[in-house]
This record gives sequence, C-alpha cells and structure tokens, in this order.
Amino acid sequence: MADSQLKQCQWNMRSSQYLGEISALCFLHLPSHLSSFPFLLAGTGSQVLLYDLESSMMIKSFQVFEGIRVHGLICSLLDNTTLGCKVVVCGEKRSEFCVDLCLLHSLPRFTHWVLDALFLKDHCLAIGCSDNSVHVWDMLKSSLVLQVPSPDRCLLYSMRLWGDNLEALRIASGTIYNEIMVWKVICQHDSPTSTSSVKGCMNLSSSNSNFAKCYDQQYKAVHICRLVGHEGSIFRIVWSSNGVKLVSVSDDRSARIWTIHDHDDRREIVGPVLFGHSARIWDCCISDHLIVTAGEDCTCRVWGLDGKQLWVIKEHIGRGIWRCLYDPNSSLLVTAGFDSAIKVHRLHTSVCKTLDLEGDADSEDIIEGAQISITCIPNSMEHAGLMDSKSEYVRSLYFKCEDTIYVATNHGYLYHALLSETGDVKWTELVRVNGEVPIVCMDLLSASLSRNHCGIVDWVAVGDGKGNMTVVGITGNPSSPKVAFAFAWPAGAERQLLGTYWWTNLDKKKFKSQCGNNCRVQAPKSDITHDNMIGKEVTGSFAALSDAEAVNLLLIIWHCQLRDIFGIMLYFEDVEDFEISSFLLTRYCFTTDPRGVLKLWRLYDPSISVCQDSQRISLIAEFPSSFGIRIMCLDASFEEEVLVCGDLRGNLILFPLSKDLLLCTAATSGVKISPLSYFKGAHGISTVSNISVSRLRHGQVEIQTTGADGCICYLEYDKDQESFEFIGMKQLKELSLIESVSADFKSADDLANRNYAAGFASTDFIIWNLLTEAKVLQIPCGGWRRPHSYYLGDVPEMRNCFAYVKDEIIYIHRHWLPGGCKTKFPRNLHLQFHGREMHSLRFVSENSQVQGNEEENLVDKSSWIATGCEDGTVRLTRFAPEMENWSASKLLGEHVGGSAVRSICFVSKTHIIPSDVSSTPGLEKGQNDTSDGKQNPCLLVSVGAKRVLTTWLLRNRSLDEEEEIYPEQKLNRCETGCKPTVKQCSSMSFRWLSTNMPIRSPSMEGREKTMRATNKISSLDSDAKTGSTLIEKEGTKSKTCLVNKYEDDWRYLAVTAFLVKCAGSRLTVCFVVVACSDATLTLQALVLPHRLWFDVAILASMPSPVLALQHAVVPFCNLTQISSTYLVITGATDGSIAFWDITESVETFVQRVSSLNIEKFIDCQKRPRTGRGSQGGRQWRSLNSSMSKRRLGGDSVTRKAGDVDNSDSNITPDTSSELNDLQKRSKNCSQAEHDTLLEPETSRTDSLTEICEIQPIHVMNNVHQSGVNCLHVSGDFQGSENCYLLNIVSGGDDQAVHCLQLKLTLSSTELDAKVVTSETIRSTIQSESIENIADWDLKLNAFSYQQSVPHRPCTNSKLLFNEGIWTDGTWVFSTGLDQRIRCWLVGEHGELTEHALLIISVPEPEALDARACGRNHYQIAVSGRGMQMVEFFLP
Repeated sequence: MADSQLKQCQWNMRSSQYLGEISALCFLHLPSHLSSFPFLLAGTGSQVLLYDLESSMMIKSFQVFEGIRVHGLICSLLDNTTLGCKVVVCGEKRSEFCVDLCLLHSLPRFTHWVLDALFLKDHCLAIGCSDNSVHVWDMLKSSLVLQVPSPDRCLLYSMRLWGDNLEALRIASGTIYNEIMVWKVICQHDSPTSTSSVKGCMNLSSSNSNFAKCYDQQYKAVHICRLVGHEGSIFRIVWSSNGVKLVSVSDDRSARIWTIHDHDDRREIVGPVLFGHSARIWDCCISDHLIVTAGEDCTCRVWGLDGKQLWVIKEHIGRGIWRCLYDPNSSLLVTAGFDSAIKVHRLHTSVCKTLDLEGDADSEDIIEGAQISITCIPNSMEHAGLMDSKSEYVRSLYFKCEDTIYVATNHGYLYHALLSETGDVKWTELVRVNGEVPIVCMDLLSASLSRNHCGIVDWVAVGDGKGNMTVVGITGNPSSPKVAFAFAWPAGAERQLLGTYWWTNLDKKKFKSQCGNNCRVQAPKSDITHDNMIGKEVTGSFAALSDAEAVNLLLIIWHCQLRDIFGIMLYFEDVEDFEISSFLLTRYCFTTDPRGVLKLWRLYDPSISVCQDSQRISLIAEFPSSFGIRIMCLDASFEEEVLVCGDLRGNLILFPLSKDLLLCTAATSGVKISPLSYFKGAHGISTVSNISVSRLRHGQVEIQTTGADGCICYLEYDKDQESFEFIGMKQLKELSLIESVSADFKSADDLANRNYAAGFASTDFIIWNLLTEAKVLQIPCGGWRRPHSYYLGDVPEMRNCFAYVKDEIIYIHRHWLPGGCKTKFPRNLHLQFHGREMHSLRFVSENSQVQGNEEENLVDKSSWIATGCEDGTVRLTRFAPEMENWSASKLLGEHVGGSAVRSICFVSKTHIIPSDVSSTPGLEKGQNDTSDGKQNPCLLVSVGAKRVLTTWLLRNRSLDEEEEIYPEQKLNRCETGCKPTVKQCSSMSFRWLSTNMPIRSPSMEGREKTMRATNKISSLDSDAKTGSTLIEKEGTKSKTCLVNKYEDDWRYLAVTAFLVKCAGSRLTVCFVVVACSDATLTLQALVLPHRLWFDVAILASMPSPVLALQHAVVPFCNLTQISSTYLVITGATDGSIAFWDITESVETFVQRVSSLNIEKFIDCQKRPRTGRGSQGGRQWRSLNSSMSKRRLGGDSVTRKAGDVDNSDSNITPDTSSELNDLQKRSKNCSQAEHDTLLEPETSRTDSLTEICEIQPIHVMNNVHQSGVNCLHVSGDFQGSENCYLLNIVSGGDDQAVHCLQLKLTLSSTELDAKVVTSETIRSTIQSESIENIADWDLKLNAFSYQQSVPHRPCTNSKLLFNEGIWTDGTWVFSTGLDQRIRCWLVGEHGELTEHALLIISVPEPEALDARACGRNHYQIAVSGRGMQMVEFFLP
C-alpha cells in the first residue's frame, strides 16, 4: 500500500490487559442464597478486574482511567432488591463513581491524592485526601458539598475513614511525622441536622469549580487523639468493624494495635506490637478474631488479636505484597502484589488457635477436611516408659494409597497399617526377617488393580543390616491382607546394603511396546476365574490397553499357566521369540552399597514352578559408579536402553541397559557394565533425591532430577550423538530439599508437565504447586532425616497424605476430600509474572518475521515474548488475542546470583559463509551438508549485571491435545464466552545453553597472570589494522585493560547477536556483541554445538558508554560468490551513533574455527551457575592463546561411550582411584582452574590471529542532545535501485526520534552525508565526508538522517525520555516515560508523520518491541513496571 493511501486510512489502536502489579482489592458480597463466596474486584494498572471466587473465573475487565494507576477500590453494600452496588475507584488525584460497574460520574480532579472513600447515609460519599482533609460528595446531585480540613494540616501517607453518617465519621491519618492523628467531624451547636446541613451548603458542580466552598462553616474538625510509637512512615491504617480498634503498619517493619476511646478523657490504649516482617509492611486488615499483614518481604502473616503469629504465607516474588484482604464469612484470604498474582487461601477459625500438631492429637489442621491421627507400632504399645536400646522403633514408612501404609522396624518386622475414616489404625503383622536384624531400607511395587481383585497386589522389598534382601507378596483385600509368598537371598555384605529400588515403570508401559501392534487372547469359560474376563475374547492392539487392563490380562495368563491349562491362546504377531516367562512374569529390583555399586536382580513370579527360592532370584548385572559414592536414586528407560543413577554428592551416572540383557533367560553371574557417561556436580555437592526419565523421541531421553540443593534439573541424553547435556534448571527458594516432582491427573508423562514438588524447608514438609507458585501443604515434622512418607492424589490440593515418625509415635496427616465437591485452595486467579521492573523484551518466533503487507495467518496472532527482569529472571510469556489476555508464562531461568537482566535479543536466522569444501576438515564420512540433519538453532541471548551473558536454545515441542497453559487461565473466557484455541499452537520453550562471564582473580598470583595476559593482548592490539587514530590518542592508557575489569563490578548494558555458519561445516557460530558500562564493546563467539566461548575482537573504546546496540547483515553478490557484510550500530550516552564493520573478523573466525578439531577441547559450560552448587566463572579464551593442549574426549566432565573400555575387568566396584587419575590429567569446569588458559602457550601448531581491535567506520556526533536510549534497524532490498536500504531509528533523552536511511550499493560514487534538520526538510547541510573503506565491495551511496521529531510530553508531566523504538521501514513505533505509544509513518524521503497515539497502563516503560502478524496488522509490546500488548491494525 502506498504512503498516500496509508495516510488516508483510519488505523485503529487497541490495548490488551495490563500484566503487572495488583494495586487494589475489594470484596463484592453477594446474597448467601446466590453464592457462598463473594466476588472480587482487583485494580491493576488503569483497569479493574472482576472475579468469581467460587469458579475462579474472571468475569470481565473494565478500563477506568487512562495512564493513571488504580490504587483504591471501595464497594457499598449490595442492594438486595436490585442486586446492584456502588463502587468508587481511586486513582492518584482522580476518583470514579460507578454503579453496577458502569461509570456513573467522574469526580472532579482534586489537588491532592485521594487516599480513601466511604459511603455514608443519605446518598453521600466521604472522600479523604492526602492534605488531611475530608470532602463530602452528594451522589444524587453529583456535586461536592462539603470540605472539612483537619486542625493539624500536614501531608499524609495513609488515611482511613470509619462510620455510616457524618456525625459518626472518624478519621485516622498517618502523617509524615510517623504518627497517627485521630479526629472527627462534628456539627456546631447552632447547625441543623446532617441532612439539612448538606442542603444548606452551597452546591457547586464539578464544571464550575474543583471544590465547593461551604461558606456557613456548619461542620468543623475536632482532634480526638494522637498515636505515637511508630519509627517510620505509616503506610496503611484499618479500623475494626466497631470502630474501637485501629491497626497500623509502618516502614519500621512493625504493626501496632490501638484501642480508641472517644470520651472526654480521649485516652488511647496501645496494644501489642507485631514484629515478624523483615521489610516494610504495606497493607493490613482486621477481623473479630485475627489480623493480617502483608509486606515487602513477600510474606503475608496472620496474627491473633493478642499479637501471636499464627500463619505465614510466602508465595509472591519481587518487590512485595501490595494488598491483602480477608473475608470472615467465607474465611477467604486474598493477597496480591507486584508480581501480578492474586492468591486465594482458605482459612478457618482453627487458625486462631495455637497449632501444636505434634503434641496435641485433637488439634485441627488449618485445611478443611484434614485428619490428623497418631499411632504406634503394636510392640511399642506394650512398652511403657522411655525408649532404650532394645526398644522397637520405626525405620521405614511407605504409603501405598491414602489409607494403607507399610511400616518396617529395627526388629525386622514388616507391618500393614489400615487407616479408617475415624482415625483408627488396624495393624497386621506380615513377616519378620531372618535373624531378627533391623530393616534399613524398603521399597514398594504395587499393581494398578481394582480393590476387589484377588491376585497379588503388592510386592514389598526390604533390606536388613546383614545384607539380605527379602521380598514379600501381599494379596487379599486391604482389611485382611495375606502373605502370598516371601523369599530372601544375600544381596551384599553385612552393613553394606543401604538401598533397594523396584523398577516401577517397567510393568505399566514398557512391556506393551514389546507386544507389537496386534494380539489376540482367547480362553475357555470354565477355566477363567476372573469375572471381568469370563468368556471374552480380546483382540486388537495390545499396546492400546490401559495399564489395569493389561495387568488383568497378564494375571489371567499367569493363573492359567499355574493350573496347567492349555486352552488359552495368546498370539503376538509382531514379536519374534517373545518369552513371557522371562519378561512378563518377572520383576526387577536394584540394590546399592556404600561404594556406589548397583546390582540388578531378576525375580521370577511365584506362579512359575521352580524348585527352590534361590532359583527365583538371579543377579543380572552390576553397575559400578565412576565416583565410588553411594547411589541414592535411579530410573531407567526400557525403550532407549539406558539407566540413570544419582549419588550422594550430586553426580549423575548413565549406564547402558540392553533389552537382550533383560530378556535373556540364560543363567548369568552378574556382568559388570561400565558407565556410558556421567555428569559431575549436577546438583553441586548436594544429594540427588529423585530421578525421572522420559523418552523424547527415538534415541533421545529427557532426565529430570531433584536434589538437596532445592533445584529441579533437566538433562538430555542423545544416544546417537553420545551427548549428555544439561538443558535447564528451576530453583525453588521455598524448598531446601526437593524429594520428588509429580503430576496431577491431567498431565501426561512429559516431564515438563509435572506440576507439584514435594520436599522440605528446614523442619517443615511442603507441597508446592509449580504452576501457580502456591504452597499446597505445610506440616511441621522435624525435617527429612526422620522416617516419613507421603502420597498425592489426582488433585494434591484436595487429596494428600503425609506421615512421619517422632520418637516411637507415627503422626499421620490426611487431607482427602471427595472428588468435585468443593473448590480447591489455594488458587491463583491472575497470571504470576516478574516481581520487579523489566528492562528488555523481545518477540520470539522460530519462523521469519511476517511483513506488514503479507496475508494474515491466524496462528501468528498468538505471540511469545521473552522478558528480562531486574531480579535476574528471564521469562517466556504467551499472548492470545482471541482471549484478550496473557495465557501462559514460563520461567526460563535466572542469571548468576540474581544479577539484573539489562538486555535480551533473539536470533533465528543463520547466515552462510562460502567455503572451499575440499579444504574443510570434518567433511569426511558424508558430512558435507550444512545442517547436519537438524534445523538451524534459534537462540535467546540475555546480558546484565556482573557481566553475565546467558544463551538459551529454542525447543519447540508439539503437544498432541492441548498446550500446557496456566490452569486457572483455562477457565478464563472473553466476553463472548469463547475458549482459547491452543491446539494449533506449539508449546514453545527454551533450554539453557551456556553462560559466559569473566572470572575474578582470587589472589595476587591470579592478578599477575591476568596482567601478563593483558599485556600480551595490548601488544597485539597495537599491531592491528585501524581505520582512525582513536587508539593513538589514548596511548598506553587503554580502557580495555582486563585487570580493571576483574577488580570492578561492571555490567553489560546492551547486546546484539547473529548466527553464522561456514558452508559444509557442522559448526554454527553465534557472534555476540556486548556493550559494557566501562564504555567498551567486545565481539564474542559461541561455537555450537560444543558450547565453547571465544573472544574474537574488541571494538575500540568509546568516550561514553553504549546504551543501544543493533546489527545489520547486508547480503550482496557478484560474479564469483554470494556473501554478506556485517555491520554494528551503536548509540552512546553522549548522543552519538557509530558504525562498525566486523565482516573480516567474523569471516576469519568462522573459517578458521571450522578447520579445527574443536570437539577435542574442554567444554566448561556444563551447568548454570547458581548460588547453591556454583561451578565458578568462565575461562577467558581467545582463538589462539586460550586453546589448551589437546586432551582425550574422556577428559571432559561428561563421559562418552568410547572414552572407557567396556570389558568386564575395566571397571571394578572401587573406581575412585581411576577417577582421581582422570581428574589429575584434566581440568574440570567445576574447579575453575583458569590459570593455565591465561598463560600463553609456548608451542602452537596453528598460527591464528589474536584478539584484534576494530575501529568504527563512521561516527555521527550529537545526533541526540543527550543519551541514545534505543535503536532499531530494518533492511530491505530495493530492486528498482539495485541497492540495499537500511532504516535506522533512534530515540534519546532529548525526547527526539531520528530516522536515518543508508543505501548500500555496489557503485563507487562519492560518499556524502546530507542532514535534514527539524526546521525544514528541504534545507540541507553537508556533513563530514566518509573516507573510502578498505576491503569493501559495498559503498555508502547516501548517508542521511531525517526529521527530528520530539516526543511531546503530556500537559501534567515533566519532559519525558524515549525508552523504546521499532521500525520496519514503513511504520515507526516509539514509547517514553509519558506512557504513550506513538505511531509514525515513514515518508518517501524519510520524514516522520505522527499517525496515532495511545495511552498505556505500563508505568515507567523501558522497552518496546513489535512484529507484523499479517497484512496491515501489528502487535506492539511494551514493558517496564509490567507489560502490555497493543494492536495496531487497519479494520
């Protein structure tokens, strides 16, 4: 569409919901016959959201203000006849009066902030302002009729009104002097009643005056008392329902309870002082029984009226909880804060009691439906007095289901405990191990059968102190369990058996894949005892059977074989020589010892006729650990033939587990199997507590581990590539030990859908919802060292069990509600987001960006946006236009130490550099393709404080049914009632790839080595080619001195990146240009897939730090080849814009790194660095000096299959000495031994260039009068002019938007620069000429920047800065601190014309990004203190 047509069209701008802080809460109570729960009004940005708490649905959203934050909501009582209510919405100095959520009247603008409002009788509204005055508004006449100032005029931080009429009105004002003034409004002796006084006042409408003056002075303010005690600003005040008590919270981290007596003596009573918060307290509320406070420490605390703390909720993140609200009728507690989340908890009257659950068996839990019971093992019940060395006590607990527990003791007893609904326990003694030795470990294998099944239900394996294993089979119903069989065998030496583990996931699904696609089972009627299978013929796909159906079918086969019935027919058409007796009728069990040796045992089913118990057990294989440390957990994948183990020191070991080994029926004596690979320090030095293995695709498995470092780690093993890589980590600060991560009943086997983490924080057991970031359960139990067990139902919020042992007493907590009876709590009504300010955001898509003139695609309307926050987190958030809502948000990870993320960029396109294929190593064996059979990588790069640079790799995984979205948002619908259409969209996610950050010299020796490396680089830089004399002016005073970097805590300010690949090479290089706060620019390279970092070049030091950074890849071709030119554009704090040509450095590095055997180098990027389990800083590496001497592939932290000899004698149970020798020969990344890499090598076979210094090809000074805050570049090939046009837009602190156009052609015409000023476009001035650029085929044909367009501030604000800008060559979108998005149309000659304007709800916007999602349709995202999407489209 031509520019003239675009100007004539009427473009529309539409804003979406604001995703940011929740600044106001209010209940809207309904009649009891309509709902037991109230509605909830929440203020966020300039909007008000209405929620139904019973269904947790958002009913509707309302736009109240424009650019003004809602900070107060006041609701009147519900009119039972009309079912309507009145709502007052306060925003800064404005107040909106609404009826039935429709705007009734907008009150006049006050001179001071509105702090509170109160509905009075006779249709009046009292309004309190920050100048300590009260105004009365007549709702019928829509006029302000009264203004009463306080006798003590001062500014306030808070105010709260109480009363139902003017005579009973009480005002509590929190002043700037850290005190509370309580005063009231009284009528003078000669004044009439309240109603007549209002009528007698001079009524002035809002159109005539801002305030109405009451000339007769019939009312006056009277001081009641002054409350002194706080040592900080008073942020919130609340009255009790009767107006007697007053609660205040302050900057001094305390809450105080006051009792006010409105008598002649005017005495006040100071109540308890509530201490517990570690930061400022923002809000509070009071009821007849309890007090609730919320603060900056992200905690909400519940107190008794006596000042005793009853409960602590810590589920929010970021800058704190802004608002808390409690409804005593429904016992609902609502909290909301900076992180955009609205959490709803259910409290009960028992929370007011002292919760001493361990000492009082009759005490009630704070969760409805919870049952707490205590019991003892049978023998201890007979024991009286204190325990001694001969007393029997519990060693192990294991929940089978919600009402069944298996208990093992130190006397060798195994018990079955049945829990009744009344809390009673029925004990059944099952067996006692031989020798009466203590049981040290236990594990349970339970079949998924119906309760009326009469077959073998449970297999219990126990290990004792003598090294013997005992397996017990339990049959019968739960009320009367019977021992079907029990056999034992020696599994290890005395006191050497520490753990036993069933292979639990083998029975459920692994055998079904072996049975092929078709099977047929037919049995005679008279020979089948199972009612559900009598006379039935099962045909079809055996793999399609459910787990319970498959197990039932196998039990039929077992019983028929046991009774020698030959009338049963079983056919497996797709499997050859499939032995049922060796696979389907066996169980597999692992045992461990202190030296890290894992043994695999085959246990035959008792239905098979064998002579002795010893023949039922056979040792299949031994798996010795590479570290010689005790194995703590394991899991295996039958399809991919891999076994993964975790040990006591955070290491992971991966073993091969072939199907032939499992299916073989020949007698084996225990083959010793060597590890395939290992990962050292996956959880630092903390214990690995749980492992789950999931099959991604053929040859690839994903591994999820949890540990005592409070982290959930994700790893990936590729069988074909023989790679074992770390792909992600989630750190739960609420848990110090995570025991397991489980899924709800809706989740699939995909590890990404596991939503509940169970573990410990100090002495408490906690269940945590990973999606809603809410605490499901917290039970004080004394810590994880005590014997304990837990069981989670399909909905853990409603069904969970936990048991633990203290002394000889077993405490059992059961919360088991019937399905579908009630709403589960806690709940999260609103999407949880960043808890602090966001400095950068980018649209993320693996496809190329859609142009604004292309056809619209419905799928492209859904957008994923990556954001970086002040707290160091990077999130991926999905916007769904059909919902008008933000539908999902995923936490990708966190920067090292929580360092702030300052800038992010997304890279999706790979540029190819031509190369001589015949001269490129690594192309043998048919490896001459450019993609290696894989798609080009898509990377997300984030940088920030402490010079942390983190890269993430896109993983786009499609789901079969429905995308994993935020569960509460599935309930949300737009006004038309349509559900989100997510089936056509993929579930986008990123995996952690690498972190690059400089190290610090820990000692003087390190500093000396660093200085030597610095001197070498400086000497090499002096010989590099330069295009100007900037470095000569600096002399030896180089700002790039690395030793200063190590001593000072600099930060990265901006980043840009692009992908380059040499034709025919398997390597892909991601070039990253970063700008540091010390006014330096560096070009770094990440070599993929080996994740090696190199420093390629240093861009010459600028006089001022660079704030904005962009790159441009200009393609060109000639008669011989097709290539590209790589440009970097920078904007600095002095208002200058500089251009850099880095083509030579990029091409040279790619070609030379492709010629190296880089896979032989040490990969130091193995795990994200965190506060717990950190693996140190990176190693400074250049292409020449940093490549260490060649080492074997086995010297890296991750071992491969070919690194060790797989013979039986190669690995013995004691392999610690071998590992020590291995570590002596190599340097692990966890040791951070960088000294060798800093020293220059004496012998090198490759003569490669050192880090060079690049000079700018052109610097445009004083483009902006102050700093250049933002830049954006777009390019397009102009076929008519045979040139490549670059459009560069910039915004600065001077409120100006500049547009710069560059035409790059193959001609060698003289270069001039024409500057068009803001006064007139036609008048031009000649800028400084640009010299010819060496080694360039491209020339700058036109170099001009166009009209300077100011960002006009709003009338009530100061001069505001431009913070974000974007262009596609046709449109320019910009935003600034004036909270406005401006749309400019780019003219034919580069002039800008403002076309549209929209006020947004994001306070202090800092970043903007946009994308074209179809023909004449754009999406604009803005972030700052929150995020908002704006659509710009042509209807």
